[in-house]
Amino acid sequence: MVYLFSKKYSIKKQKVSNLKDSGLTQSKWCENNNLRVHQLKYWLIKFDNPHSCQESNNNWIPVVLEESNNESDGTLEV
Repeated sequence: MVYLFSKKYSIKKQKVSNLKDSGLTQSKWCENNNLRVHQLKYWLIKFDNPHSCQESNNNWIPVVLEESNNESDGTLEV
């Protein structure tokens, strides 16, 4: 899964780089590359903030819930 993500990321990053090197307007470049302008703008925003695209290294803490015999109103206390 990580490989697939990084491969797609690299391809999109290369396309954005090609746009910058082309000298074309975003609209014309998108027309030539069969891409919608709003998709390109999304990519540009993502690449301006690299932390939003890269794989997170968060460490998750497991939570074990104990079963209770009494009726509950559906709330969970943490």
